[in-house]
Amino acid sequence: MNTAKPVILTQLGFLRRSACRRTRHGGHFGRPSLLLLILIISCSALFAQYDIVVAKDGSGNYTTVQAAVNAAPANSAIRTKIFIRNGSYYEVITVPSNKTNLTFIGESNTGTILTYDNAANKINPATGQPFGTSNSASSFINGAGFYALNLSFANTASPSLGQAVAVRATADKAIFKNCRFLGNQDTYYAHSGRSYHEACYFEGTTDFIFGGAISFFENCDIYSKGGTSITAANTAQHIQFGYVFNNCRITGAGTNITDLGRPWGPYASVTFRATNISGAVKAAGWNDWGNAANQATARFSEYSNSGNGYVPGSRPSWVKILNATQAQPYALLNVLKANSGSPQVTDNWNPLTTINATAGTSAFTTIQAENYSAMLGVKTETCSEGGLNVGYIHNGDWMRYASVDFGTGATGFTARVSSNTTGGTLTFRIDGTAGTQIGSYPVTSTGGWQTWTTVSGSASGVTGIHDLYVLASGSGTGYLFNLNHFVFTKATARVATVGTETPASVAATGRLRVYPTAADGEIIIDAGTDWQSYSRVAIYDNLGRQVVAPLLKGAKQRIHVGSFAPGVYFVRLYNGHTNLTQKFVKQ
Repeated sequence: MNTAKPVILTQLGFLRRSACRRTRHGGHFGRPSLLLLILIISCSALFAQYDIVVAKDGSGNYTTVQAAVNAAPANSAIRTKIFIRNGSYYEVITVPSNKTNLTFIGESNTGTILTYDNAANKINPATGQPFGTSNSASSFINGAGFYALNLSFANTASPSLGQAVAVRATADKAIFKNCRFLGNQDTYYAHSGRSYHEACYFEGTTDFIFGGAISFFENCDIYSKGGTSITAANTAQHIQFGYVFNNCRITGAGTNITDLGRPWGPYASVTFRATNISGAVKAAGWNDWGNAANQATARFSEYSNSGNGYVPGSRPSWVKILNATQAQPYALLNVLKANSGSPQVTDNWNPLTTINATAGTSAFTTIQAENYSAMLGVKTETCSEGGLNVGYIHNGDWMRYASVDFGTGATGFTARVSSNTTGGTLTFRIDGTAGTQIGSYPVTSTGGWQTWTTVSGSASGVTGIHDLYVLASGSGTGYLFNLNHFVFTKATARVATVGTETPASVAATGRLRVYPTAADGEIIIDAGTDWQSYSRVAIYDNLGRQVVAPLLKGAKQRIHVGSFAPGVYFVRLYNGHTNLTQKFVKQ
């Protein structure tokens, strides 16, 4: 084992809030030969990546999402990031109109679920009357500039209770990326304002995307459980565009079970372009809601679609099949450039500006890959096999992670792998499976599927926030290798290596100091003389799980960390009335 001494790293970010609690936070990793890197972080900087953390287990600032919303500043011109740990949050959530520029970031889009079970025909105990469709939502999004990343929004009400909304959105400039909308009838009520949806999943029965908003859907998956129509738009007459679906995929529970849309209002505007439409959609594709007058006013169109459900010759005559010139105005920035006012006001809103400025995950935090032992870090969001994790890696498999922040750049990566065959090649790309390659490594046989080893490679050509794609390639049709987890190395200035306790080499937060010892795999926690009585120490991993909790014996405590898995850890010192926190990275 290498006995090179750890290094002290400088802290890079500070948080506006002073609450001192645990959160997953990006580490800054050094050379693979180092056992430990000590990164000292002050109590006020612990949440440098997020403004507020929600966790059901109490490891964040709040245990409910609504409490976090209530704590966010009102009428804010700057973005407030709320990180929500995995869990099912059973609560009605309201983002009021004065809570502007809120960002919800889930730990994973299948593990972080915002849900409730009100429904149109369910009795509201406060009024004694049915909730009705509009009041049945699990989440009400009314604050302008709202952004949701890596979340599931759900309504679990019984279908027998009628319409049951998962999300009702009236916010202008709302963004949903890598989110899931789960329900049955009327799942997503895009009521008004403008909204952008990227890489999202929508499911339901009848009219499960409905309302009068100006909404663009990019690279989304739409799943019909069977029902009259997928969409029910109620676009106002003066609004040029309603719902536009681009590069999406439509599937369903059967064949000929639904239509693309029907007009809730006479001027409904819905366009599907470059979308793969399965046989779940009937050949006619559209209906007029039993009112022939709608045929003269509804604005339904399609362009360059594909799939068994795309039968242009069978579409109603009042539905337009666009040519390339006619389809040009339905581009993202043109659709969203003007608000829904009457008359519409053009402000050239570009949702990608917000997305490209908001990270969901630090590239320098350990990231999970396959579901094997010793799992660490952030989970994958989607993969080539359609689920949360690739079951077995074959040639051509890939995993995608949304909005990964590479900061000022990455210089390398480490990955935990195993193989019982000839292996294959692990490749990292950004913004697509054919996007820019930033690193790769040839994985060879380790002598067994559970015989793990850590490999290291170089990375370059990436800064800022990108969707990260992890790809596997190799010869043959069998399994190639296992990939447990990986992390990137950050290019950053470092202080000189230290090996003994001296005032110059010990980094401290208040009266709590953490530093490596001369012994390999060991740290010292120095609490100071006035913390000796009734003080307790606990070390947590970056998912908030307690690893050890020794009693503090005197002002200093030696802790053996050689057996810890690689990753970020938090040291918490508590004496009954005050918390201090430090952070270190186990390499």
